[in-house]
Amino acid sequence: MDLSDCQFIRTRKYLHKQQVKQMLPGREHDVDLLNDQAYFDTKFTFMPQQYNIRRKDFLAYDEYWYLADRMGTFVVDPKTYESTEVSLTKEELQRIKYQYPNVVIVHEKVPTVHLAIIVNNTCFYDGPNPLGIDMYPFTPFVGYHDLANNNYAFRYQGVIRNIRDSQYLLNYRTQLEMDLLAAQFSGVDVEEDALIDDQDAFKVGPGKVRFFKKGRLGAVNDKPGANINPANFAVTERLKNNIQADAGVTPELLGQAEDSDVGITEQLRQGAALTTLQELFDNMDLSQRNAGRLHWAIIQKNYTLGKITKMIQEVPTNEFRDKSFQKYDAVVANAPLTDTTRQLAFRQRYFMWKDGFPIPPDQVMVDLDIQDKDQLMESIQQQQQAKQQQEQQMAELQMKNQEIVNESLQSKAMSDRSLANEREQKGRLEQVELLTKYNESEHMKSLALLDKAKAAKEIESMGISDFVQIFSLIENIVNREDEKNVKQQEVTNG
Repeated sequence: MDLSDCQFIRTRKYLHKQQVKQMLPGREHDVDLLNDQAYFDTKFTFMPQQYNIRRKDFLAYDEYWYLADRMGTFVVDPKTYESTEVSLTKEELQRIKYQYPNVVIVHEKVPTVHLAIIVNNTCFYDGPNPLGIDMYPFTPFVGYHDLANNNYAFRYQGVIRNIRDSQYLLNYRTQLEMDLLAAQFSGVDVEEDALIDDQDAFKVGPGKVRFFKKGRLGAVNDKPGANINPANFAVTERLKNNIQADAGVTPELLGQAEDSDVGITEQLRQGAALTTLQELFDNMDLSQRNAGRLHWAIIQKNYTLGKITKMIQEVPTNEFRDKSFQKYDAVVANAPLTDTTRQLAFRQRYFMWKDGFPIPPDQVMVDLDIQDKDQLMESIQQQQQAKQQQEQQMAELQMKNQEIVNESLQSKAMSDRSLANEREQKGRLEQVELLTKYNESEHMKSLALLDKAKAAKEIESMGISDFVQIFSLIENIVNREDEKNVKQQEVTNG
C-alpha cells in the first residue's frame, strides 16, 4: 500500500514542444531534433492521443520511476546503536570524530528511487530523484487490496466493482418491465356503425365528446391495460436491495431504517454494517497517512526557512534548522461532515455559543461562508453597540437611583440620630427636674424639722415638764402634716 515493494512506475503525458523545452533546460537543441509528428507505441494505448494522428508539435513525455540504491553516511552511537544519516564533507566528519571519539561512522547502501525522463522514446535524464527523497512521489488510494488474486485487474478494486453485476441485472429487469408495459393493449372497443363520426373513437382525455347514434350508447367499451404480475416488481426490488447488500451498505447507514426499531437496535445494526466497511476506512486512513509522510518528506527536503516562516507566520523550531525531524502521529476524531475547516470551526463555535458559552455573535460568524456576511456582521455589531449603550444607560440610571436611595437613607439616619439626641437631652432635663424637685422636698423637710424644733422650743418655754408628752405632741403634728401632703398629692394626680 505504501509502494515500498513497487519495482517501477511509468507515467505519460503529451506536452507541447515548448513545454518540454521549459521542463528540460539546456536540452532545447535535442528536443528540436525529435520528430514532432504523432508518436505511437504499444504503451498507454488507452490514451486518446494515441488515436489522434493530427497532433503536431506534441511529444510523449514519459517519467520512469524505478527502485535503486545510493551510498549513505551514518553516525552511530555504539552504546545505544542509534544512527543518524548526515550529509557532511570529510573534514566535517573528521571534526565530529575528534569531538566525539566514541562515535562510529558507517557507509551503507540506502534504498532510493531514481527517475528517467523519456521523450518520444529518447532518454533525456536518468539519475537521482530531483525531489531529494527516497520514495515514489505517488500515493495509491485503494478500496479493496487483494494480493492473492492472480489477475492484476482484480487485485485493486473499489466498491463499484462489486455492484456492477447487480446494477446490470437491475437495469435489464427494469427495461423488461418497461417493454412489458408498452406491449400491453390499452384502448377502446367500438361497435361498428355506433358513432356518428368514426374519428370520435380516437378522442381521449378530459372534455372530449363522442356522438353516438340513437340506441347505440353502450357500443363503446374502454379497455385498460392488463395487470402485471406483482412478482415481477418483487424481483426488481430484490435486485435493487442486492446492490446495497453487495456494497456492504445497510438501510441504517443510509437513514432508511424502519421507525419501529429502537435506538439501541439501530446502533447495533450500524455497527455491524460498519464492520463490513472497515477495510475501506482502514485503507483510506493508511493512504492519507502515506500521503502525509510524502508531503512532509518533500517539504523537509526542499522548503527553505523563509518559506516556512512565511507559511506558518512564525520562526520554525531548531528541528527545522538542523533537520533532526522526529516522527509524529495524529489522533483521528469524529467530527461533523463539513467541506472546509472553516465550516467546522463555525459549527464548533455555534454549538458552544448555543450551550451558553460567553462568545459574542460576531465571533461566531467569523468563519461562516454566507453572502453579504460583512453587512450582516456590521448590523450585528451595531445592534451590540446599541444594546451596550442601552445597558450602560440602564446601569447609570440604576446608579443614580441607588445614590438617591443612599442619600435618603443617610438623611433618615441623621434624623433618627437627631431625634435620639433630642430624646436623650429631654431625658436628662427630666432627671434634672426630678433632682430639683427632690432637693426642694428635702429643703421643705428641713424647714419642717426646723419648724418642729421651734415649736418644741416654744412648748418648752410654756412650762411643760414631761418629755414624753412633748414628743407625742410633735408626732401628732407630723402625722397631721403627712396626711395633709397625701391629700394634696391625690388632688394633684386626680
